[in-house]
Amino acid sequence: MSKNFKIKNGLETTNITASSNISSSGTITSTQFNAGNKQSVKYFANGDQIRFGNATQKTSIRGATATIVPNITASGDISSSGTITAATLDAAAVSDGLAAAIVAEIDNDEISGDKINGGTIGSTTITALAGNLSLGDN
Repeated sequence: MSKNFKIKNGLETTNITASSNISSSGTITSTQFNAGNKQSVKYFANGDQIRFGNATQKTSIRGATATIVPNITASGDISSSGTITAATLDAAAVSDGLAAAIVAEIDNDEISGDKINGGTIGSTTITALAGNLSLGDN
């Protein structure tokens, strides 16, 4: 086959094998992309999903930053070796141990009375905050 082989009106075939690079200046359409004989990206029409990786291999996304829009849903643990930053944390399952660790990070005089609605501190129970409250030698 000549180096200048060209197809002008389409080609239908079962398999194409290349021993070197394949490039395109247009769109490559496929339902699955394999890298190193491993499924890397696959489109599932019945669920209208695009999946990266598969259940038997680790999947990594790398870059200076990564933005994923919209939400991320996890059915397992989420871990971080760095800082997790969020505008809001909805943590219905916060354990006493985690709550204690968070409270330990609060500096003295960092919470104002406006944020406290009552509760028990040591053996003192506060049932309502209205007017002035004075604790000390009383």
